[in-house]
Amino acid sequence: LSIVVGAGLTALADLGSRTVFGMGGEIPLGVVTAVLGAPCFVWLIRGHSKEQLDGGTPASPAPRTHRYPRRVLPLLISVLLLVTVGAVEFGGYAHLSVGKAMKVLLGYGGSIEEHLVLWSFRLPRIAFALLVGGGIAVSGAVIQGVFRNDLAEPGILGISAGASLGMVLSLGALGHAVLRSTFVLPVAAIGGALAAVIFVCVLCLDAHHSSPRLLLTGVAVSAALSALTLFISLQISSEAYSFAVAFSAGSLSAADWNYVLALAVWLGLLIPLVWSFAPVLNVLRLGEHSATGLGVRVAACSFVLLALAVAVCASCMALAGGLLFIGLIAPHVARRLVGSDHGAVIPAAGLVGSTLLVLADLLAGRIMPSAEIPAGVMVSILGAPYFLYLLRR
Repeated sequence: LSIVVGAGLTALADLGSRTVFGMGGEIPLGVVTAVLGAPCFVWLIRGHSKEQLDGGTPASPAPRTHRYPRRVLPLLISVLLLVTVGAVEFGGYAHLSVGKAMKVLLGYGGSIEEHLVLWSFRLPRIAFALLVGGGIAVSGAVIQGVFRNDLAEPGILGISAGASLGMVLSLGALGHAVLRSTFVLPVAAIGGALAAVIFVCVLCLDAHHSSPRLLLTGVAVSAALSALTLFISLQISSEAYSFAVAFSAGSLSAADWNYVLALAVWLGLLIPLVWSFAPVLNVLRLGEHSATGLGVRVAACSFVLLALAVAVCASCMALAGGLLFIGLIAPHVARRLVGSDHGAVIPAAGLVGSTLLVLADLLAGRIMPSAEIPAGVMVSILGAPYFLYLLRR
């Protein structure tokens, strides 16, 4: 039956692409398949009962607190400082020793070139990487806690696909002028990410609260939005298309002090608020029935936590693109180090995410100085072996 359905859907998608475009062109078959298949997938999800969906969701064990976060967190801070110092010295074409960098920072000397390299390029890029990596990692920890699924990541609700679609739509509508603007693309990306998440939530409104249903609906919507993004990308100019591809891969090339300041203020407000919900996340990890029995309003708390996670992740993604693998791997590393208590997991995940992104950007610049490797690609290269190791265990 699966073979028949698959063959029929493929044939229907091919017929639809040829019928819509006629002889003037052809819509990629994968785009049509995703657009046709996503509504069917959502319909099937809505037809399943909450118990059927919950049966396939891997639940995490109760929070463990046998680790020693008071020892681990200072160690993570030390590692982050060490990586940051390395990025200051080696993170670019021009070598800048730590001693010279300190003189420039303290205003005791340094050439004009050294001031320019440090203040205009190196420091804003490092600060930008610290904020983006930490924000996406914290968002991933929250989403995994709410869904009780350690394979969930921030893009699961359509954040990544929505941000990419908003960015590509603005490129298609406004052309090259968008590339010279400071805030049009981030606003479009944030708008697309929020619209995608709202759309996912609307599709689940008339159903009982179910994390698996929300998660699977997000997967379907992400597939459809990614297909639309691909189709629109093929219609824009080559320069805009190259920018869209780099954005999807994740890049820190947009780093400047304006973005750093705006993101620092935004994350400085949201992340402490997320951290204050750590006890609620610990209870949610016990399961919905246990959490309800302990007096937690599961639906309301899950909505607030997801809204905060989306706000954190969308702001980071709007500026740096698809770096969502950090949101998957950093919480895993944090839990291995400090246990499952979210009071320790959230700061540990933020530190791991910041360290990972700064290190990835540093290595990307050293491996191929003449051609910048997208930070998202290097993050995946660094994180994938460890993630495979976890799966084997």
